[in-house]
Amino acid sequence: MFDVLLIVLAILIMIGIFLIQSAICESQYKSMGLVLPLIFLVFSIIISVPNFEKAFYIQFSLGAFIASLVIFLLYNLVTVALISVYWRRKRLVV
Repeated sequence: MFDVLLIVLAILIMIGIFLIQSAICESQYKSMGLVLPLIFLVFSIIISVPNFEKAFYIQFSLGAFIASLVIFLLYNLVTVALISVYWRRKRLVV
């Protein structure tokens, strides 16, 4: 039951983030729509760097490198989605 509640909460938070992104993109300053994607990009880099350091400096292995790359790409899914919202809103206005 607790897992289901966490999943529902995560979905509601993501919907809220996308609604905020849409509202920011519709504002007068169009470049402000890049703030949330930039925040999530920086967050994904901060999360991924320790994994890459472990993969290279402690003991290099292809599996650890691929795992680090997958973590980086998964954290950037939100960034890609927010940039797509930005481009769509920008295209609708122009």
